Amino acid sequence: MPFELIIAQCKNLQPQAQMAFYRMFYKQVFQRSYALLKNVEHAEEIMQDVMLKMLQNIASFRGDEKAMQKLLNKIAVNQSIDALRRKKKMLFAEEDDLPEPATPEQDIETEELLIETALQHLDTLPEGYRMVIALRIFEETPFEEIGKKLNISASTARSQYVRGVRRLRELVING
Repeated sequence: MPFELIIAQCKNLQPQAQMAFYRMFYKQVFQRSYALLKNVEHAEEIMQDVMLKMLQNIASFRGDEKAMQKLLNKIAVNQSIDALRRKKKMLFAEEDDLPEPATPEQDIETEELLIETALQHLDTLPEGYRMVIALRIFEETPFEEIGKKLNISASTARSQYVRGVRRLRELVING
């Protein structure tokens, strides 16, 4: 069933279209949430909440399949971050404790390509690194916004990102 037809039928509350919508997007929403939470049950819960929220508010959606994917990913990441905040306070190194990253801003953008190939290793990183990398890669969030979302400074977010990227590179190189 084409995406536009699924959305039109979901707006008319047709159950078969809602199931088609769910089947179309549930895996990606679960994967985004699981990458951050590292807990199957919590990731499933977030995924179900995201899908339900989207289906309840589908009437206001105006966009194509790519726009829907991006929106669902953003909601999943944000709800996962909120769940982690509720569960425990995330530990980040204080800005004063971190050396300035030696990597220029242009190299950070280049390293994003490396991260795409190393996403399977994302699970092994500490929570702070995982959160910053997920926001930067999945949502293309600027460091200033990452800092606001995670209650850290932009420079701390940038440093966490650079350190996480270095760890991922080591994992990829060393196998």
